[in-house]
Amino acid sequence: MSKSSSKAGIIISIICLLLAAAVVAATILVVRPYYFENYYFATIPSNLSSGWSNEPEPIFSDFYVSADAPSGGNGTLEHPFSSINQAMKAVRNMRKDQISHAVVAIMAGTYKIDSLEFTSKDSGTEICPVIYSSYGDGEVIFDGGVEAGTSFTADDKTIININDAKHIAFSGITFRNSSGCAIRAKGSNIDITNCKVENTGGNGIEISGTMISINNCHISNTGASAIRIEGGNRKDLTPGNCSADNNLISATSRFDKSAPSVIIGGTGNSLTNNEIINSPSTAVYYSGNANRIEYNYIHNTCYETVGAAAVDSPSRWDCYGNFIRYNLFSTIGNGTAPVTAVKACSGTQVRGNMFVNIKGVAMDFNGGRNIEFSNNIVHNCSTPILYQTSTVGADDPAWKQLKDSPYQSKVWKEAYPDCAALKTDYAEMTDPQFAANPANSLIKDNIILHARKHKGEISPEANNFSNIDNNMIINFDKTDIFIDAEGGNYRIADGSEVETALPDYRDIPFDSIGRY
Repeated sequence: MSKSSSKAGIIISIICLLLAAAVVAATILVVRPYYFENYYFATIPSNLSSGWSNEPEPIFSDFYVSADAPSGGNGTLEHPFSSINQAMKAVRNMRKDQISHAVVAIMAGTYKIDSLEFTSKDSGTEICPVIYSSYGDGEVIFDGGVEAGTSFTADDKTIININDAKHIAFSGITFRNSSGCAIRAKGSNIDITNCKVENTGGNGIEISGTMISINNCHISNTGASAIRIEGGNRKDLTPGNCSADNNLISATSRFDKSAPSVIIGGTGNSLTNNEIINSPSTAVYYSGNANRIEYNYIHNTCYETVGAAAVDSPSRWDCYGNFIRYNLFSTIGNGTAPVTAVKACSGTQVRGNMFVNIKGVAMDFNGGRNIEFSNNIVHNCSTPILYQTSTVGADDPAWKQLKDSPYQSKVWKEAYPDCAALKTDYAEMTDPQFAANPANSLIKDNIILHARKHKGEISPEANNFSNIDNNMIINFDKTDIFIDAEGGNYRIADGSEVETALPDYRDIPFDSIGRY
């Protein structure tokens, strides 16, 4: 054999080896797309709600404040007050029974504020609310005096502290550089609208009471949580009707990495249409009863904490009546350590959500019971469902928490009969009603797209005690059931096999999810 033919043979052999290697690599990418360094990512839904704005509307004013005004002004447009405290005193002296509103217009500028204390004396009325609003062009800044970017331990100091005030509102104001919490509001009928909160040592906004709302705000760079909500009465299940709606929440928990971006508790409160992004740990932690977590877009969270959940809850049996519905969970975790999208508490309905691109668990039943997981789409998640037997022991705090709750009261028996029927005697461990058993849950009408057509990890006890039926589990690339999955449209296509396999399935309202 000639040297040239031998050389040609070697070249051909090398080319064949390279082609074979390419085929093997391509096969790995196609057959196991998620489990090798996240080479594959499913398309994120593209038809979400949009059109958000946080520009305050112009408003007629009773008093004016300017940071540049000389002292001695009388609060008119021509001679404005030079401080917020002067405006507060003027509002207190108004006859609110004779007017329809009390508005303080705050002109652009930076107002150095040690702490403003609002009490019942600063309240408005139902027909005469008190409103503190930005006025004209430029940014109105309430500055707590802490240099931006400073690393410090949070204290209890606030920029705005509202204690038992009613019918008061803040609009179009930036709250910045607080060593503690920027706004703490306790009372009723309090509105925080079109505001920014940034660079706090502690939480961004804390609210407790009834009818308190945080709307259309941007909260970022907080030392701990962005929002804490507590309202209502769990004893008699009187709702708090406190809400956080249409907010952008980003870059939270800078100093307390374990702090959830949002904490919602109490009874009858809501977290709706928010976008939560860049949380080092949990995005939302919920407890209490009848609280709603709906229409939120939660993504790129849990990127620093191993084992975290984007939505987390306690392992207890008295938090019935909560709802996690119509949310989008996308790209949870940093891609290297397993995380969870939703870890639900007993008695929670998890319905109409989409889970996409999660290297970890989409839905963790947390050892709980009476949980509904239905009508969800789980696409490209390592473990779609995790439902294990509870590991709660006889000395676990959950037993005392249940005993101390009013779950045997008349009002609870009417509202949550499943909770009232729980048994606590270890002699009845085999009874489905024994609290620690993974019983009476429902897993139904879910669409699961997985590389191995894998439903998840469900214990024999959960299978025996709960209803797990009629779910569609298909290969991850079987996306022709949707109108245009590659383009981000996950509505069910006409004539799809979903219509016959899951006749009760209903399209997720993607165009209502996210900020509006």
